[in-house]
Amino acid sequence: MKKYILLLIFFLISTESYSEIIEIKRDNGEPEGNCFIAKRYEWDESVAFKINAPCFIKKIKIYFSGNTQANDTIWVCGDPAAGNLFPTLYVWKYNSLIPPIAFTYDGVPGWKEFDISNLYLRLNGYESVAIQHRLKADGPWFSYDSDSRTTDKASGKTSWLTDPFTPNPNFYNIKGTIYEYPAGDFLVRLYIEYQYPDGNGFEAPPPPTFVNINSETLVSISGNSAIADWNNDGWDDISCNGKFYENNQDGTFTEKSSQFGIGGGSYSWGDVDNNGYLDAYVVRGWNNDKIYANQGNGVFTDITESTDITNNYPTETPVWFDSDNDGKLDLFIANRRKEENGQETYYPNQLWVNSGNDKFINATNEAGISAAEPSPYYDLYGATAVDYNKDNAADIFVATYRLAPDLLYKNDTQGYFTDVAKETGVVGLQTALPYYFGHGMGCHWGDFNNDGYIDLCVGNLAHLDERGTYSNPSLIFRNDGPPNFHFTELGNEMGLRFHEGNAGAIWLDLDLDGYLDLWHGKYAGGIGSLYLNQGPPNFKLQDITWETNAVIQNPWTAVYSDLDNDGDLDMIINNNVLRNDMERKGNWAAFRVQGNPQDNVNKDGYGTKITAYIGNKIFFRELSSSAAGSRATQNTNELHFGIGKNNYIDSIVLVYPNGKSITHSDIKTNARYFIPYMQAPEMRMLSTPALIQPKNYSNRIQIDKPVFDWTKVEGAVRYRFQVSKNLDFSALVINELIEESAYYLAQLKDQTQYYWRVRAYSQTDSSRWSSVWEFFTGTPIPTSPSLILPANNEVNVNFKPKFIWSNVTYPTKYLNKTYFTFELSTDANFNNPIRIFENLRDTVFNFDENLEINTEYFWRIIPINIDLQGEPSETYKFKTICLPAVPVLESPKNNEADVIIRPYLNWKTVDYADIYHLQISELDDFSEIKFENSEINSNTLKVLKSLDGSTTYYWHIRAINLAGKSDWSETWAFTTILIPKTLNLVYPGNEMEEIPTTFSFNWEESLNSLYYQLQVANNLSFTKCVIDVDSLTVAEFNFSTPLDKGTTYYWRARGKNDVGNGVWSETWSFKTEGFSDVFDNNFCNDLFSLKVSPNPFKENLLIDFSLFKQSYVNICIINVYGETILSLNDGKLNQASYSYNWQPMSISEGVYYLKIITNEKQNIYKLIYLK
Repeated sequence: MKKYILLLIFFLISTESYSEIIEIKRDNGEPEGNCFIAKRYEWDESVAFKINAPCFIKKIKIYFSGNTQANDTIWVCGDPAAGNLFPTLYVWKYNSLIPPIAFTYDGVPGWKEFDISNLYLRLNGYESVAIQHRLKADGPWFSYDSDSRTTDKASGKTSWLTDPFTPNPNFYNIKGTIYEYPAGDFLVRLYIEYQYPDGNGFEAPPPPTFVNINSETLVSISGNSAIADWNNDGWDDISCNGKFYENNQDGTFTEKSSQFGIGGGSYSWGDVDNNGYLDAYVVRGWNNDKIYANQGNGVFTDITESTDITNNYPTETPVWFDSDNDGKLDLFIANRRKEENGQETYYPNQLWVNSGNDKFINATNEAGISAAEPSPYYDLYGATAVDYNKDNAADIFVATYRLAPDLLYKNDTQGYFTDVAKETGVVGLQTALPYYFGHGMGCHWGDFNNDGYIDLCVGNLAHLDERGTYSNPSLIFRNDGPPNFHFTELGNEMGLRFHEGNAGAIWLDLDLDGYLDLWHGKYAGGIGSLYLNQGPPNFKLQDITWETNAVIQNPWTAVYSDLDNDGDLDMIINNNVLRNDMERKGNWAAFRVQGNPQDNVNKDGYGTKITAYIGNKIFFRELSSSAAGSRATQNTNELHFGIGKNNYIDSIVLVYPNGKSITHSDIKTNARYFIPYMQAPEMRMLSTPALIQPKNYSNRIQIDKPVFDWTKVEGAVRYRFQVSKNLDFSALVINELIEESAYYLAQLKDQTQYYWRVRAYSQTDSSRWSSVWEFFTGTPIPTSPSLILPANNEVNVNFKPKFIWSNVTYPTKYLNKTYFTFELSTDANFNNPIRIFENLRDTVFNFDENLEINTEYFWRIIPINIDLQGEPSETYKFKTICLPAVPVLESPKNNEADVIIRPYLNWKTVDYADIYHLQISELDDFSEIKFENSEINSNTLKVLKSLDGSTTYYWHIRAINLAGKSDWSETWAFTTILIPKTLNLVYPGNEMEEIPTTFSFNWEESLNSLYYQLQVANNLSFTKCVIDVDSLTVAEFNFSTPLDKGTTYYWRARGKNDVGNGVWSETWSFKTEGFSDVFDNNFCNDLFSLKVSPNPFKENLLIDFSLFKQSYVNICIINVYGETILSLNDGKLNQASYSYNWQPMSISEGVYYLKIITNEKQNIYKLIYLK
């Protein structure tokens, strides 16, 4: 009775706590504009929110703009993206979380509210929600706010617009993948109630009830897992990617990989030779698959060649089952695609029929398999056998990929198959394109509504854009039973969430309430989801991933087995072995069946069905095949039943694939049975006790007479109960042998971590030890936090300081709730604190009041866990900011002359100054300001506004910080410069020869010069400058373009400042080394050849030009200034040879250039004309 009282109290507390409404927003409340322009007509406007705890959405508020009354529709959808695509209204049919909200906009801009509290919309804590509508020409439109758009770090999505019409040239021309963004956040807000509130926030996730036990089991999982009891000890073993772990029956496993010698791959287990031991099919693909026969003594023999089975395809899902009910296992193989250079190739399914003596015959064509999969075939990831219509013949379901129709091969009971997927309704949902369905990633069968007919879940990868109109989401098909065994799709209605990354799925009863729950994987971009079946009347699915803390990223597949023999199903998900510690809602029973090959029932019993009857309730399970339904994975062969609060099973009926049946009555619960063919069930071992309370990871356990409770084990007469202070139970506190499944301990020590476990005993046997659970007595005391900022003895602290401290730790992992008390005082003993802030949850606190300046303060943090105070932190001291000192001027020195008109002003750095304020004036009383800057953040400033030349100025400065302003400094004066004085040239010296064609010009710095001008010419008048550079800031110039060889040049320089230009220096000459460069007469490239002769020339120049292909050609003669003096051709020329004879007239001798432009490429050749 005590359990039910506790549950009722919890329910009352939980429902009562749904009270505070929390506003979720990103906008700043100030509408700035809307996004409608003509090209965006009918685009999607969307806002996404991610809320990190389960909650109920009560209300939506949207600020609309637009002045026209109009009808509009709001969609409240999921944000099911696995990658960087956004959800669109293409998929609202699958993605809507509630029915669309149709309303009439009144034409008045402002906030509009939508109360949806009566729809009980629950978010699961790991999903995002999107609020969407479509833009209309007359509105209404979402308004965006006045600051920039924010992004959510977890999802990367906030506010966006989607173009649903334009094919995206950068993404396969798919519509619905082009996005634009508003200038700010859309003004859209949610009003929610947290399901597990904590003030204005939410409780931290509870301790995991699916506990990772990889380390304690000594198992390292990788790749696809397959469960198999290969040594027939009644305890399931684990195989995965070259590793084989044998169950030690004590919570640990021993690796047998080297002993077995099977090697890497994925596995499917079935007793091929009916010797009573499971054999292994090893998936490697491309004729590398192997079959190993289990000899029963830990030895496996490769029999691949003798079976005649070959599969020169990329194997994906092998399925052992009996297709023709001859008592021998046959093999169905679903093959996936191959991708090479962007080209996909598909391969046909295969059926191999066991002809006996380890021989198989390929019956793909003869059995009708190929008829349902015409060339070029399908891409397949999931397949399993099932007797969906209860005719005792194994049918085959195949989940196809690449939008192909799913297949349901109906067995005619003689081993011939016909695809009836369309007739039965499991082909998939109709889409916008005929014959396009889903991207099947896996499938699994189970009777979720306890009507005795097996139902189906198909996991489909999905699309969020226009592809979503012709691809299926994940689907749940209810089997409507006889006479037609048609299926009705209910996934969305039951609450199965739409997600881009949905993958494999399995039905299993997680909490033993008698209804099959659902696990659904996500191959990318998400967390695998655990859904609890809520039972009649609608069998709604509620996501409890957050509540179980079973956070596994990107799991494609999962398998289940009761690995620890305690009656509930554990799971292996994406390399994690997870022990099921969920609260049990009932009792259980489990059965292993065995067939008789002599009576045409395979040794594994594949094809056997068990129906359990309890009053007017039925519970149905089927051991259909070796396949879990997704890739090469396999669940336990044990048929597991959760039966709710029922203590007995009235009867079970076994129906074998040969049609024979047998009934067994008065089946005791909480036991596992082995059922030999057509014989009574045998309970061959005690099950392991399952711990109930104290809960694992719990704390605040009372020290006086705490109650320990565990499940009663059928057949047990006593229990060994142990409590220890350490995990290896070497420091036992209690070690009792008792007869009841509960214990009232007299006294425990406060503030202590304990571990406990239980073992069951019958008259002749014992169970393994239970799982070890841990608990903590009393409320854990938090450690003392460390203070961070302001640091101890820190000075010049802002008078509105930010306080930061470290978080605390606990001796326990979970269920702690930390609060902090912040105390601030002007005395170290805190006799009279000036401020106390309580119930702080963060480790950062912004003090929003002004403290006194230049004052010493003391602060400390006191941690509290729920209601227990921990040790206070150290006390830190700090001193608030004081007024800065008066700055001391440094340069220009007082009364300094010849200061440049854009001077650098310098002063000594002032402690505690944030910025400086500078003034310059022509008057010593600063009544008129020439230049001013009040936001200087260093101790130097270049005056960018030119001062007048030959003028006296006065300047002073003061320092500023948050406490205020210092006094002005002394006032100093300086006088600005006149125009620059004439400078002296240095290099190259006057009349120097043999100067390199590249070098550096140097001259002496000129007083008052801010920058310099340099000119180089080949005449004294400098009318033909080859170098003319201005605004040089140093007295030298490096150039990279070589001067002409053997040429005389003239150069000069002058200083400049903002007052004016200085006088040119003397003009110096120099001559470069070598001889003058001229064109060497011949040239050829891939487009043309050129011959010029003679060069230098006097009276005429012959130019021979050969063009190798038709091109645009410009040929002209230019002078040294780039001016064209003769055009020879400007237009298209055919492939040919051309000659031009230039006879210069009326031009002076000197250097000229032949310029040829072809296909926008320019070539220039130097010519010398001599008279």
